[in-house]
Amino acid sequence: ILRFLRAAPRRIGRSRRHARRESGYQALSQGMVAAAAGDVTTAKHLTRRAEKLLNGAPSTLLLSAQTAQLEGNEGSARAKFQQMLRHRETEFLGLRGLLAQAIKEGDDEGALRLAHQAYQRRPRTGWVLATLFDLQTRAGRWNEAMATVGDMARAKLIDRDAATRRRAILFHQKAAAERANGRPQEALRLAQKAHKMLPSLAPVAVQAAEMAEQVDKPRPARKMLETSWKARP
Repeated sequence: ILRFLRAAPRRIGRSRRHARRESGYQALSQGMVAAAAGDVTTAKHLTRRAEKLLNGAPSTLLLSAQTAQLEGNEGSARAKFQQMLRHRETEFLGLRGLLAQAIKEGDDEGALRLAHQAYQRRPRTGWVLATLFDLQTRAGRWNEAMATVGDMARAKLIDRDAATRRRAILFHQKAAAERANGRPQEALRLAQKAHKMLPSLAPVAVQAAEMAEQVDKPRPARKMLETSWKARP
């Protein structure tokens, strides 16, 4: 009986902490739902409750950031996402939040840097590869984008035909860049590579033919146009 009585305060304290933690996670869960529904008032109230009950645990940072975004306070949201980077369990979500903000603000350079960081942590995640590919193509980083296509194919995010099409378009874009930089022979080599991979795409055939004509090679130019016409009149 004495042992039971001595242990009672400890048991009661443990029970209260457990109840407090359960209430905190319930508020966190309900707050996430409110934030997803765009209910700013409820989300804000539940954010404060979750932070109080969970003593500012890292798990509350995402809800705090989402609530700040709902209020239009991007600066506060950014600060919360940056705090998330300090904790292993929330680091990846913090990166995603900062990346989404950078894209929204048109900061392609910053977004690309964050996408690389996300890729280093989870290189087979679908949204990471898709975002990285998009940002690389915007920046004209054709070789890096080509490597990302390979990653997407290996992760089975795109099938073989889609990978071939993307590679062909990247060679097509790279050829255009070489042409603009005054390297017609290299531009033609890349354009021919693109055409061989995807002869059915008219812009690829037209550009390749123009480049062949530019370096006085009318026969290859005509042949590429004819091949594309047969593939897709």
